[in-house]
Formats: sequence, structure tokens, C-alpha cells
Amino acid sequence: RRVFDLEGVRLSRTQAAGLGVAMLMPGSMTLSMTCVGAALLIKTAQERRSVVAAGEGDGDGARWKATQTRCLEHAHELLRRKTCPIEITYIPGKDTPQQLKVCLYSLRDPICALPVGSVRGLDGGTGGESVARLAHGACCALRPTGSADTFRMRVYEPAPLLDIVLHDGIEVKRGDRLALSFPPGGGQIR
Repeated sequence: RRVFDLEGVRLSRTQAAGLGVAMLMPGSMTLSMTCVGAALLIKTAQERRSVVAAGEGDGDGARWKATQTRCLEHAHELLRRKTCPIEITYIPGKDTPQQLKVCLYSLRDPICALPVGSVRGLDGGTGGESVARLAHGACCALRPTGSADTFRMRVYEPAPLLDIVLHDGIEVKRGDRLALSFPPGGGQIR
């Protein structure tokens, strides 16, 4: 009996049937095989790059050494995330929003399109928090994924369609403690 096995994730019968139907639609077979081939090519290139970076040459020993190096780097990243969160407190005032949304973005993302860690396949799959919603007087700890230590933080007022930007980008570092408040009489959040 054969079972679809994709990186340890098994497809249900319904998912496998849906995938089979999608492959039979005109043009979708070519598109899906191109995507699968591209994914395999990227995975192979990353594996070879890590083996070369380990400096052990070819063979099983080099792959083992590269895997150990990747695991150690990821362990250091997880430890840094746990020990150095970015702590944020919302201090309410008169006529302030009931809730704020705080997002962390990469400094290399000029338009703030995707919060850090929102694409799960790029972070090693071990979670992390880079978006939080704060009610009056609430606190949160953000633990963004990745090896960067500095991020761009934007503050929003949640809205039904598009969130309203209240503060457009302050540079924060791991371990920072911030308090968000509005000046008396209104104005921009500080």
C-alpha cells in the first residue's frame, strides 16, 4: 500500500483525491510538476550549500556535520528568542482605541508587506510571534523568528477591512521593553 508522504506530512484520502483531480485539469499538470521540480531543486541546492559550508567534502559524514551545524544554529536562535523577547505594554488614555495591533517587519522590507515569520517554510517551522493585539493595559512579548536582532515595528488600530496605521515604524531590538501611549489631547502614539 502506497501513501503520499511529503516531509512527514501525510495527505488524507480527500486531499490526495483533490490533488489527483487538480493534476488532471488542463495545464495544471505542467504547473504542478514545475512547482514540485522547483521545490526539489531548491531543497537540493540548500543541502549542497550546507554541505560545502561545513567544509567536509562529499559523503555521509559531510551531510551529518552540515545537519549538526544547522541544528546548532537553530538552537541558538531559539534560545535568543526565548531569553530576549520584545516586551510591549499598552497604556490607555482618554479617547484611545480599545485595541492596538503591533507588527514586526524586517528592516529589508521597505513596504512592510509581510510580518517577520509569516511565511512558515522559511523559519524552520518552530513558530515565533511577530504580531500581537493589545487591549487597554495589556502586555505582550514578541519573539520573532530569524537571525536578525533589529526589526521595524508598526502600530495599527484594527479595522474591518484595512488596519489604520497609528505609528509607521520604530526600530526595535531583541530585549527592548516598550510602553505605547497617546499624548494627552490626542496626536500620534509614542
